[in-house]
Amino acid sequence: MAEGQAETDTIDTKLEDAHTLLSTFNTFLVVSIHNILFYRGIYPPTTFISSKAYNLPVHQNRHPKVCSWVQDAVNAVAIQLSSGQVSRIAVVIHAPLHPPPLPPLQPPSSDSIQFPQSSGPSPPSQPTVPLQPYPIPPSSDPPSSFRFPQPAQPSQPEASLSSQPQPNAFPFSFPSSSDFSSSRAIESIKPGSVLEKWVFDVQAFPAWPGGPENFRRFAKYMSKQRPEQLPKELDPLTGQVLRKNQSSRSKNGKINWIDVNEHLRGALWKMAQAAEKLPPVPQGCTFTVAVEIKEEGKAPIGHPQPWIPAEVEPPSPAEAPVSGLKTTPIRSVTAGPMFFECWVEEGPEKLAFTEKKKARDT
Repeated sequence: MAEGQAETDTIDTKLEDAHTLLSTFNTFLVVSIHNILFYRGIYPPTTFISSKAYNLPVHQNRHPKVCSWVQDAVNAVAIQLSSGQVSRIAVVIHAPLHPPPLPPLQPPSSDSIQFPQSSGPSPPSQPTVPLQPYPIPPSSDPPSSFRFPQPAQPSQPEASLSSQPQPNAFPFSFPSSSDFSSSRAIESIKPGSVLEKWVFDVQAFPAWPGGPENFRRFAKYMSKQRPEQLPKELDPLTGQVLRKNQSSRSKNGKINWIDVNEHLRGALWKMAQAAEKLPPVPQGCTFTVAVEIKEEGKAPIGHPQPWIPAEVEPPSPAEAPVSGLKTTPIRSVTAGPMFFECWVEEGPEKLAFTEKKKARDT
């Protein structure tokens, strides 16, 4: 070793354990994405079910297309991770491409003002309009980043009002002033702009020996193994801790799976806390999953092509000196040979929207 050269600590890991670690991280990523979608209000709360992961209450979207899209995106991320060329993974929340219309008239609540019913013929019932999905917004990630194609919004039931007027009441009430202020604040947001980025820094993940193709073969091989041939510390179906006879890596070189799960549990809990405390994003936002490639990495281009190169939005001269980005750290995870960091970034459009909405509400 040359004089002054820093010695790098390395941990030798069996291929079976390395595959289990990567699978565990993929499961953690799936749970994190569903949690982000719930806490940031990308889909209605009624489309989620409550479950448990890492002994924590979590939320999973129950729409089959959303679940399938998230799983496919994470599988595509795993292939890129096995190449050792991924620097960061990001769950990107975009502003809606079109500002929503002013809030419609709603049925009166118990505390709303009621008007006497007209003696003339009742007005015709209002036609119902199905909710349309928002189109895919362009990403504004660095030029070395790629995003997974965006999922279509799941179909939602049409909202309708009763055709029978309520007794002695006009069947509509006026929206509150806060609804109008929120709609006007959304109009000031640049359509499709990046509002939030939930970032996972995975540049410390090593490359799989032989690259992604060997990783695919090994994953296929592991899926065919009998339960008794899998690592004893994990359940063959869920990947969770199965037996209590865990050992510390410092003593006999084995991975402490309890320690791994506890670190992931802490990161998931911190992420949920951060998502609950952040100011809300406007309604109608969309999301996608993006990967940022290292400088020496190669673009994931081939056939089939699961990734789309991200489009770059050059900053204006006024925005160049000050980016206006707000970063909130979440947690760094060090569990055996696995290390990554996660944080959330709020873009200038999101911060401006929050300030304008707050000013109008007051």
